Amino acid sequence: MALAKKGTRLIKVNDVEYRWVVHPDDEPGMAIVVECADNPGQRMITWVEYGNIISPWLVRRAILHALDRGWYPQQKGAEIVFRLEGIVSREDNWTGVPSEHKAAWQDVFQASQESLHLSAPCPVCGVTALCRWYYIGGKPIKTEIEGVTFVLNGDLWEWCSNCHIFQHYSCLVPRWWSCDLDVNTEKLTALPKAIEKAMKARDISFYSNSSKIASF
Repeated sequence: MALAKKGTRLIKVNDVEYRWVVHPDDEPGMAIVVECADNPGQRMITWVEYGNIISPWLVRRAILHALDRGWYPQQKGAEIVFRLEGIVSREDNWTGVPSEHKAAWQDVFQASQESLHLSAPCPVCGVTALCRWYYIGGKPIKTEIEGVTFVLNGDLWEWCSNCHIFQHYSCLVPRWWSCDLDVNTEKLTALPKAIEKAMKARDISFYSNSSKIASF
């Protein structure tokens, strides 16, 4: 019997739409139950330990893990079971923008001239955690494209701090860009980890200083 629509959620991974739900059970942990949304075939269950946050990012991780290990969601077959051990961390699990979300991702960033933090939700996970940061490393220029003035060559990182979807590429830096974040540029890679570290350090410093002022 297919999963009921009521009480379940949809997620798209690699252009395939899946329906999923979480079932707590007698076995220690929680079961992420997934099948194709249309014409479901083989059902997949991935057990995760209590303490994990069941988010779209984790469900996507479970789906990709199962596909790599012999799950055929569009073929009829016996239920297949997997397990993700421990607390599954996103710290080192950065992923490029999925093809099915690229258009929406580009629309969100192109529509905004906000600096470090964007107010729009992430097109992939739905959480308001989108960020962008330009590295200015090229010679000054001045050119206009579709009404936007660009003044420098550089690099751009766009990412979601929640689901760790990102993209990085060389680009032209627009005139409106301004950001005082102190990033260790020697640590920069294609992943935005060095930028995230700088953001966390600034937040810690801000709250520490605020606490000192309040206590004074």
